[in-house]
Amino acid sequence: FRSSEEGNGQLLCLFNLSEQPLTVEDIQPGKSWTKVLDSSDAKYGGNGSTHAAHFRGDEKFTLQPLSAVV
Repeated sequence: FRSSEEGNGQLLCLFNLSEQPLTVEDIQPGKSWTKVLDSSDAKYGGNGSTHAAHFRGDEKFTLQPLSAVV
């Protein structure tokens, strides 16, 4: 998780370096996030992203094996 010095911009990077899916919860409750990159997306050679373009921080979020989401 990274915030700008002004506090108006935030970047969340999630990584799963294991060979099993990983589910995370309560990433940042009350926050809304916009996905800008999902390495499991077919355009990056993955099997296809399972994540919506927008999600809330209090939703369960499953990272595919060996993937990153920004």
